[in-house]
Amino acid sequence: MTDWKNCTEEQKERRRYMDKKYREEHPEWYKNRKKYNKSRYNRDAYRMKKRSLERYHRIKRMIIGYYSNDTFQCKCCGENEYVFLTIDHIKGGGNKHVRSFNSRAGYFQWFIKMNFPPGFQILCYNCNNAKGRYKQCPHEEMRMLNKDIKQELK
Repeated sequence: MTDWKNCTEEQKERRRYMDKKYREEHPEWYKNRKKYNKSRYNRDAYRMKKRSLERYHRIKRMIIGYYSNDTFQCKCCGENEYVFLTIDHIKGGGNKHVRSFNSRAGYFQWFIKMNFPPGFQILCYNCNNAKGRYKQCPHEEMRMLNKDIKQELK
């Protein structure tokens, strides 16, 4: 590809002449060029999106595997469906931390770059959401109630 900033005026004129000549000799290509470029762009965009999504899930699985000790389940309720699992900040502040990144993929790459820092756990979306809204998961409340009942029975 030519760097047009460093070309002489003669070279630019020659290129314009050759382009015009080609368009005159191939009018069908010139008419369909937008259609061709659009289909090519869509095909390439689809491939790129698919590859990006595969990489995203590969990294997410690696992070979930690390923080769940390869059990791939929620620490609170034991949910083991991958699509429901999320990364929880044990001390809170996760929303602010996630928003500091441009994308979810950038957030996941941060874990690898920082060599899987401590302070995170794997929860299912329900437990993570309840912890964020109510400061405690309902499963945790039930465990505490059961513990109190057992102590009273003794």
